[in-house]
Amino acid sequence: MRWLIGIGAVFLTLWCGWWFAGRYVILSQTEQLIADQRASGAMLDLPGFGLTGFPSRFDLSTESIAYSDPSGMIRYQGGAAYAYAMTWKPWHLVFWLPDSQVITLGDQVFQLDGSKLHASLRAAPALDLPLALAAFSAETLNVTRNSGLSLGFGPSSLRIEAADAPNSYHLGATLTAIRPDPAFLATLAAVELPQAPESALPAQIDRFHFNTIVTLTAPLDRHAGATNPQVVSVGITDISLTWGELQLVTSGNIAPDSEGFAAGTVTLTVRGWEQLPRLLVAAGVIAPNMAGYLSSMLRGMAQQNAETQEVRMDLVLKDGLMNFGPLPLGPAPKLGALPAPQG
Repeated sequence: MRWLIGIGAVFLTLWCGWWFAGRYVILSQTEQLIADQRASGAMLDLPGFGLTGFPSRFDLSTESIAYSDPSGMIRYQGGAAYAYAMTWKPWHLVFWLPDSQVITLGDQVFQLDGSKLHASLRAAPALDLPLALAAFSAETLNVTRNSGLSLGFGPSSLRIEAADAPNSYHLGATLTAIRPDPAFLATLAAVELPQAPESALPAQIDRFHFNTIVTLTAPLDRHAGATNPQVVSVGITDISLTWGELQLVTSGNIAPDSEGFAAGTVTLTVRGWEQLPRLLVAAGVIAPNMAGYLSSMLRGMAQQNAETQEVRMDLVLKDGLMNFGPLPLGPAPKLGALPAPQG
């Protein structure tokens, strides 16, 4: 019996030692991080930063967060924030983020206001700390830019998770109850087209879903700052949007061409296509005098699918340009990673 008590005492001592060692490392590394940032000309302020949770968790908290990069062009300010990790898996962090945050990018200022803003960051248990999962969720979220532009969301989530293939990751998002900018809705309502349907799109987008597999040149781990991972390919499993009568579903594959421009074909399936010309005019994608031509073209394509009245079109990215069916959309984006030379 005594040997069992002895083993238990040793285990308890080691466990307590592990927690206090972890506490020392976290606090000392945080102090070093703040000092390094200030030495580089940046500013990082975490007033009231502390660590509790003995013996089963590392509970971190701060009264507020303030950051500014050395140039002052990138700034962040938020209220109280909390994070915790279980003692036996410190590589998995869970965050409660401030309900109100301000992000500054150059001359653009974004105000974020929401509720139940949660995030999770999990690395694989390895020395390089490769990313296993990063996720964010919100019960409500409203984003306002200093230009007056605003966008609101209901229950929504974002996710990036390591895939089975090397350097590949699942990127996903589910956004619901999306409230477009009121100014855009006013522009949309003001568009008058001879062939436009009488029923207008509602003021709220029901759902946007995003699911892709992205392959990079290097893994997302603690060396990412040095390896600078670039996009090699994007496989679109599903990108879909439901907005009243309008439903869009896309799938396809994109990879960089010899110049680094996105190249490939993405197939778009549209239901409620009658709403599309008015939407594209309001978004500035096409000129109003093109709407009639587009409506006639879409009607002809829908008649080929008499049962479903669906329209299927290809977004073709080639030679640095994008074309949606016969409509030119302008230059293709750059992915940044050139394909490996052959031979």
